[in-house]
Amino acid sequence: MRFQLFGRAVAGLVICTMAAANAQQENFPEAGSGKIFPTQVTFSFEGKDYTLLATGAAQAKREKKTGDAVATHTIAHYMEAAKPDSAESIFEIILQRPIAKQVIIDFDRASSLEKIQKGYKLFFSKVIAPTELAEMKAAVEEFTGAFTKDVEAGQRMMIRWLPDGRLVVIMPEAPEKIVSASALGALLWKSWFGESTRVDRFSLVERFPK
Repeated sequence: MRFQLFGRAVAGLVICTMAAANAQQENFPEAGSGKIFPTQVTFSFEGKDYTLLATGAAQAKREKKTGDAVATHTIAHYMEAAKPDSAESIFEIILQRPIAKQVIIDFDRASSLEKIQKGYKLFFSKVIAPTELAEMKAAVEEFTGAFTKDVEAGQRMMIRWLPDGRLVVIMPEAPEKIVSASALGALLWKSWFGESTRVDRFSLVERFPK
């Protein structure tokens, strides 16, 4: 009887240990914030199934007038499996290859819908030449119009960049919004993975297969 009880206790311990190990494999923490993200995401779009693997995560901060840095959000990046060519960098793969990608943005602070939309419009006005901005006005309006509600601290939204250039915006507790193909996806991803990014782009690729 004692042996049976001991055996059951050991079996229970093994199961719990395996469950904990599996949970660790299914999630990973962002070092600065400690926030947990899944190691992969799956979704279906227009009859095709996608599996995206986490490449890394990083915390974004902005500098206050006092000189102090305050965390605004934590971002995790995902993409379809891809092998680099001999002369191709990780960042070139992410920015140039037409494969599915996604970011999960976890807000550290609450933000109003108006602030989100104004923030993206200001960003595009800075990275697009004035003559081109006029031509891309409809695309910018369509993208910012995909954001439909305020977000609270701790809530998450997702932006997907599909192989055909379309963007998908998913706000918390809201249906996904599909945005027509344009150059906006490349500009958004360059803001995270370009040389002048304000986030640690190396942290965003630290899980990329070596």
